Amino acid sequence: QLAAQKFGGGGGGGVGGGGGGGVGGGSSPPLLSKLILYGSIYDPNVVYPRAPLYSEADLNPPPSSAPPAPVLNTYDAAIEDFTVEGSIPPEPARTFAEAALVADPIKAVWKDLHQFNNCDPGRVNVPTLVIAGDQDPYAPLR
Repeated sequence: QLAAQKFGGGGGGGVGGGGGGGVGGGSSPPLLSKLILYGSIYDPNVVYPRAPLYSEADLNPPPSSAPPAPVLNTYDAAIEDFTVEGSIPPEPARTFAEAALVADPIKAVWKDLHQFNNCDPGRVNVPTLVIAGDQDPYAPLR
């Protein structure tokens, strides 16, 4: 609702909402008119496990339960997060890792991949440009 009000969409429920609007479509004006997809790790054949909604530690948190401190990215972590071994020659991989460290000095936290389980590309009803490399192992063109 807030996004619809802020960005001029109807009163719909956004993505997948019952009231229309958003990517899912409906009678309200869409929030998106075009979409560009690139760099995805979405795989329709993978079901990602979801972490428990709560754990024993959540029921009895320590007195100082501050969120974990960000972890600085490293060269090896940048290579691991953004390339698949054998999919890119070593020199461009090194160049990419160096650029990734400058652009993204904090390591990504990959804890909510289960949200991909709800992805339904068939519900996208706006013109969409999909960008994928011809040797991208995450987005095979064949």
